[in-house]
Amino acid sequence: MRKQLLIAALAATCVLCYTACKKDSKTTVPATNSTLNNAGDFVKKYGPKTQTFILNTGSLPQAITLTGGTKITIPAGITLNGQIVTGNITVSVIEVLKRSDVILGGTNTNTGSGDLLTSKGFVYIDIKSNGISVDDPLPSPMTIVMPGTNGDNTFLWQGDTNVNGTQQMGWNILQGRTVKATQQGFEFDFGNLGWINCDVFYAIDSPKTTMHVSLPDNPGELANYLGGSGNTFVFLCVQGSLVAAQLYTPDGNGVKSYDNTIPVGVNAQLLAFCIKDGHYYLAEKEITTVNNDTEVLNFTETTDDAIQQAIDALNYY
Repeated sequence: MRKQLLIAALAATCVLCYTACKKDSKTTVPATNSTLNNAGDFVKKYGPKTQTFILNTGSLPQAITLTGGTKITIPAGITLNGQIVTGNITVSVIEVLKRSDVILGGTNTNTGSGDLLTSKGFVYIDIKSNGISVDDPLPSPMTIVMPGTNGDNTFLWQGDTNVNGTQQMGWNILQGRTVKATQQGFEFDFGNLGWINCDVFYAIDSPKTTMHVSLPDNPGELANYLGGSGNTFVFLCVQGSLVAAQLYTPDGNGVKSYDNTIPVGVNAQLLAFCIKDGHYYLAEKEITTVNNDTEVLNFTETTDDAIQQAIDALNYY
């Protein structure tokens, strides 16, 4: 009798263990890196890295070449509080040439009013003397040559990192500043520091509409410029053109574009990712834009590698 009771007890234990294992198999993916708690952590780790150059003012003007091929000539006569700087200066540059750079860097190709831009590349430039940013604009302009992929002329744009008080990024066109393509790339003079961009409007002869994207199971909060706060980025990437438009205007349980800025009849991919407390979530959807476009994105928990691969694949989309 005791033997039978023992066998029954063991059988019951096995059933409980099996049930527990089945239940555990449905739990969420464990945190793969608890140090990445939000979108900002992800941008810092995977976004384009700052390239730093130490130059002596006695050697200016001097050209520097970035890893992606952008060339910047730093002029002589740089000032700080109106006084000529002497000794060493530190030039820090972020170079953005691919769609993956745009997305992983927490930036975008939106105008300040939400229209879509086709990027020819952009950079962020900061110059410091003894750890203090120099006078902006510079007394003399920099000469910048960005590697071009075609012979089209572009416009010159300046970055705004707080569009309409939203703490989101956008680009403002500099009127009268057309950039001509040369054999070396897109060459222009510019005296301001910060974000500088060679882009053109995404041109397609079709009506424009407003896009609404529902995020019913978004695990986090919407992220802003560089992931300064929040967890979730949402991008619209147009097929065959380097457009990485960020959708960031809150709209119910999701986001919306600016009104009447999305061309109808465009093949595109929506991509959203969320970084929260060491967990990673991804949502993707291929679409053709329609009038009064309403889309739904559903997140799946995944890994940081899967998010990177999805973003890198957009370089060839």
